Amino acid sequence: QPGCGSSRVSVWRPVRRCRVMKRFARIPFSSITAWWSTICIDDARFADNPLVTSQQIRFYVGMPLITPDGFPLGSLCAMGSVPRELEPQQMMALNTLAKQVVKNMELRAAYGRVHQLAEQLMRLNAGKDRLFNLVAARAIRLLVPLARRVPASA
Repeated sequence: QPGCGSSRVSVWRPVRRCRVMKRFARIPFSSITAWWSTICIDDARFADNPLVTSQQIRFYVGMPLITPDGFPLGSLCAMGSVPRELEPQQMMALNTLAKQVVKNMELRAAYGRVHQLAEQLMRLNAGKDRLFNLVAARAIRLLVPLARRVPASA
């Protein structure tokens, strides 16, 4: 079986589990706008793909995933076995989903940074506690003999 899933049922599977799908995912984009192919067999980017030549995929749309800094991460894609045109609302929905994917990725990265900082803070606090205990122990060792020398008040 060259593709992933049935041509009649939508099945979401990660690209890493389907080598033929990687050809679709590797298509570069040069702008921040969506791109699609309503009839994949007529599109040079897809024409030799086994999923297209076997008529399993006839429609493909991709929305770029771009960070607020302008760094392209990849694309959010949808495909189907029937050629179709997307309505403006569908394109807006795909654009909204792509933005949400980027925000979720940024949130996950920020959480990772916060987690690293929290671990570093815990290590620093533990070091501070060790230093405080060491200073306190040395201060006691120095002050006890001095306290013994001080005469008791009457």
